Amino acid sequence: MRNFRVLWLEDGREVRSGVAYDEPSAESRRVELEPQVGVSGVRVVEAKPGE
Repeated sequence: MRNFRVLWLEDGREVRSGVAYDEPSAESRRVELEPQVGVSGVRVVEAKPGE
């Protein structure tokens, strides 16, 4: 199974999800984050084992 993380900028600071998601869940989280004030550059990336 492939795991994914969500990365974004919040007030200019890089943030990454504290949990790994399956791909559909990561995309859902991305959609939730995008409209928030101060949040930009939201993207889903594949998480490597041990990350």
